Amino acid sequence: MLDLFEIARDHVKAWYPQTYLKRFDTATGKEGVYIRPIQGTTVKSYMDGSREVNQPYQIIVRNRSELKAMQACEDIAIRLERTRLNSKNGSYTFLNSFVYAEPQELQLDEKNLFAWVVVMAAYIEIEGD
Repeated sequence: MLDLFEIARDHVKAWYPQTYLKRFDTATGKEGVYIRPIQGTTVKSYMDGSREVNQPYQIIVRNRSELKAMQACEDIAIRLERTRLNSKNGSYTFLNSFVYAEPQELQLDEKNLFAWVVVMAAYIEIEGD
């Protein structure tokens, strides 16, 4: 099982303590940073069964201050691009991290809360069997 998302959460949590790896819609009315996996794409596959994968994930920042939400989202994106997200359980080899989709505002139906989202991606290699 890939531990990539837990690794990303742990790094972000060091910078922003209210960071969670859970569905965004479970956080109604709460501030924080939410990490949500998105389906990855195989970029290359090899005869031994190993493959290189672009694995995107959303980072959603909710805050009562629009400026703080935007700044935190951009800060996290910059920091994650410079951070090695090495697997602790050996489920993948980390190759690179990059912004997959630039930060943008996310419309909320909730009053007095703002949200910004950035889609990050990790380029990883998963070994074959």
